[in-house]
Amino acid sequence: MTASGSRAPLLLLPADLRGIIPMADANEAVRKAFLDWGEHPDLNATRQRMHAPSGVRVSVHPGVTPSWSAGGVLIHCEWVNPNAQEQNYDKVAPPATIIYNSDDGELDAVLVGSVSCRELPDVRSSVAVRTAATSTLGTMAMARADSEVLGILGSGDQARNHLVSYLAAHPFKQVLVYSRNVENRERFAAEMSDSTGVPVIAVSDSESAVTGSDVILAATNSNVPVLDGNLLRPGQHVTSIVGSNVGLVKAGKVATQRREVDDVTLQRSARIGVVSKRQAIHDQQGDVYKQVEEGSLSWDNVVELTDLVAGLPGRHSDDEITLFKNNGGMGIADVAVGAAAFAAARKAGIGTALDA
Repeated sequence: MTASGSRAPLLLLPADLRGIIPMADANEAVRKAFLDWGEHPDLNATRQRMHAPSGVRVSVHPGVTPSWSAGGVLIHCEWVNPNAQEQNYDKVAPPATIIYNSDDGELDAVLVGSVSCRELPDVRSSVAVRTAATSTLGTMAMARADSEVLGILGSGDQARNHLVSYLAAHPFKQVLVYSRNVENRERFAAEMSDSTGVPVIAVSDSESAVTGSDVILAATNSNVPVLDGNLLRPGQHVTSIVGSNVGLVKAGKVATQRREVDDVTLQRSARIGVVSKRQAIHDQQGDVYKQVEEGSLSWDNVVELTDLVAGLPGRHSDDEITLFKNNGGMGIADVAVGAAAFAAARKAGIGTALDA
């Protein structure tokens, strides 16, 4: 039995988390979390990753978001199989999120499995919802307000979740998608046109997706740049989402750190946004951090997402090229998404009470 005066925590399994919240709610949950972090810098710690000799990687994301009365951690595990060109995953285990109440210290919920959004209930990538919501915040703060065409490089689950998240925040009129696999990009275009009601067009090369768009999203599993910065024109915005692989570099499994954007893109960007400078430094990331270390970029030209969410301008003119690097999953955002899912589950009366 639970102690006197306490409440039973809720266990939420994968079936309970399927399509549990609209993407717009996830966007808002993450926005509030970053506002919290901006006001209280100690609420979030850098993501930690441990690599077993087998290639299994464990990632730990801790954080506290008072707006959701929630604190805790998300843990996820993958068997990583990289090569020089891309990062593949031979096995991805269901993530686990532990939510404590940050007001009274009680355990509120244990989530086993991925939170998926209502629009894409069957997209169960470990952190797709949080990643998309974070990218959306940075993109909308830095892109031109009159942006009409979104270009996507990549056609996997991250690309799908990002498209839904972007459309929940901005009325794009058209989407151009490119990935190397013709069948995959054409399927993405057909399915996402149907599900979103926005025309999604598969294009035959990355240049068409880049030059024809106002906002470019790189959502790939690449280890090498997929975007040629020479193609960018004034006023465009770029967002990149690949994470760090410094642990794999140190283990000798790959030679260099991952990146989706090239040096030209960084050099041409008048303003660069990141989720966390501390994470970039901790992970010795292949873009932004590396260029600062080499002296071709200054941290003074890099703004963090907490400041963008609080209202710091993401660009100074409509002619600037801007870049947002979603450079690491923050626990404060994972906890916010988990807390939003917990609130929705409790309202719907789903889940299993852990009364022991």
